[in-house]
Amino acid sequence: MRLRELLRESWRDMVSGMGRSLLLFVGISSLTCCLIGFDLMQIIAIEHRVIEYRDTGSNIAMVVKEKGINGEACMGMTRSGSVESAGALRAAGDVSLTALPHNPIPTFEVTPGIPPIIPARVSRGGVWVPRQMATNLGLAVGSDIATNRGELHVAGVYSWPEDGRDARMGYAMIIPVTDSGSFDECWARTSTSREEIASLLRYAVSYDAGLTEVQVGQLNYAKGDWVDGHRLFSTRSSRFAMPVSGLLALLLAYGCVRRRRLELSGNLHAGCDKAAQVVQLIVEQFVPTVMAVFVSLVGMSVVLMVSHAPEVMQLIQVACHEALCIPVGAVLGTMFGGVTIHERDLFRYFKSRV
Repeated sequence: MRLRELLRESWRDMVSGMGRSLLLFVGISSLTCCLIGFDLMQIIAIEHRVIEYRDTGSNIAMVVKEKGINGEACMGMTRSGSVESAGALRAAGDVSLTALPHNPIPTFEVTPGIPPIIPARVSRGGVWVPRQMATNLGLAVGSDIATNRGELHVAGVYSWPEDGRDARMGYAMIIPVTDSGSFDECWARTSTSREEIASLLRYAVSYDAGLTEVQVGQLNYAKGDWVDGHRLFSTRSSRFAMPVSGLLALLLAYGCVRRRRLELSGNLHAGCDKAAQVVQLIVEQFVPTVMAVFVSLVGMSVVLMVSHAPEVMQLIQVACHEALCIPVGAVLGTMFGGVTIHERDLFRYFKSRV
């Protein structure tokens, strides 16, 4: 059978319903949306958990040793690759506003880049105040405050919500300083395991201070002790969606071929070449499979974009990658179903027809 004739016959079977194309299309669409969609939901849930964990400052680890933290070593942890940002902090006494002399405000000296208070590069000198304090006192960037230390210039305003994080910075003035000298604490934003960051943080402790009475913790415990996004992703319950979808596509395609066993064995009895018949079956099964996968992926992509899911393009890439197994499984199932149908079984198929 020539290729043109084979393709024409495949087209006739698909449009006439003889090839069970609609059944295969619905089945492939269903398993694509269910399995890959479920995996995407699991990934989105993990992303939301990690984002929430990060936004609350729970991924900021800290080591505390009064006057025992080396500022340069603390800032240098960013070179390790597992620390996104780091900075040192030390208490700098209280300051009283001239207008409110009986309400002292704690002050802290910090190195630029300490998460999540001030950025790594500070464009102007002065103090940083929390947003709530700025609102209550009518302060803004550029304002000057009369205090018992003289005029203080407001260089910036930072957000410090009441979500369980260390409350000290919610009512304080932050003074950026260089990393020279000793500090009381070192903060580091990281996504690595707690054991690794705890070991890394101890390098910020000055050698002369020793490791006695060193406390290692995190800025916010409200969202749990520690969240390892990589571990959550690699151990998610839907991580086998790709091989399972390929296996189910194989079984579905095999079942569609076996439902036509009487017709196909009759074709062999009439003189049809078996290899040509298998190729024809592959075409008839592959086309609706690819169409079903494409329609399902487009539908899921639209849902992801409309729902404003985080990292939409990465999620679409994951879905496309996982969907590759489905056409492969369908082709293998079709080939297996086609080669297991023999002319000698025609009479048995005829007797057992429904």
